[in-house]
Amino acid sequence: MLHPRSWRRIRPVGLVLLCALPLLAVGPGNAPADPSRDPVLDRAYEGFLHVLFTCSHPQFESSAQMDVHVTIDGIVTVSEATMNYGGTEPGECTYTRTGTWNLAPYGYYRVGPPQHIEVNENITFSEHLLMVCPPPVGTVMDESPSGNLNGGLAFDFLEAQTDGAVVQVVNGDDSIRWTLGLVPSLPVEKATWSAIKALYAD
Repeated sequence: MLHPRSWRRIRPVGLVLLCALPLLAVGPGNAPADPSRDPVLDRAYEGFLHVLFTCSHPQFESSAQMDVHVTIDGIVTVSEATMNYGGTEPGECTYTRTGTWNLAPYGYYRVGPPQHIEVNENITFSEHLLMVCPPPVGTVMDESPSGNLNGGLAFDFLEAQTDGAVVQVVNGDDSIRWTLGLVPSLPVEKATWSAIKALYAD
């Protein structure tokens, strides 16, 4: 069963992860953007937040993707998503694990250094764990844990605009890989004009 305090982060080859950043004390250069002040970014950004949840015992893989918007004031809004997962492992006793994540992440742009996007996962989860052995033993586990997951993630702002910034969280049999991708938002008039040109292009 997942627990945010037991999560540890790993560093995939070729990627620089900012795993310790959520633990930094909030100071003047690392504080969330204040909408009453001048904008902290010269443009807004659009993108996605993708999560891939894999488990080795029992084996399963599930994923979800959410839309992301970063305002010029550094406020990060993420669309909500629901992810169902589950698997069964046969053996001397049969182990089944099923569950649901309701995701409602949110976050902030941090000026750094280095520049990064801090995201709170804000997950509400519920699971069912069942282990059944042959007679005369029968059911030896039938549990339904639930709760919240919010370990805190930090994505490199520049990596998010190139190959996508990745943070991977590992806990026992569970591996959770988060990917944030961002591109600058197009002004409405530019997007409209592009659409018109594309419509009438030969």
